[in-house]
Amino acid sequence: MVIRNAQAGMHLTGTFLSHEEARTALFEYISVYYNRVRKHSTLGYLSPVQFEVVKNRLFTS
Repeated sequence: MVIRNAQAGMHLTGTFLSHEEARTALFEYISVYYNRVRKHSTLGYLSPVQFEVVKNRLFTS
C-alpha cells in the first residue's frame, strides 16, 4: 500500500498484516498529517496550522 501526497512529498508505505492495520495507518496519516496541511476553503485557503499562526498574530499584537 502506497499513499502519496505529491505536494508535500509525504507518503505512507508498508505491508500490513490485516485490513484493520491498514485502515488504522491510513486514519492516522489523514488525521495527523493530511488534515493539518491541506488547505481549507472555509479558512481562506490556508491550512489549519497556517490559520492558527495568522489568528494568533492578529489577536496577540
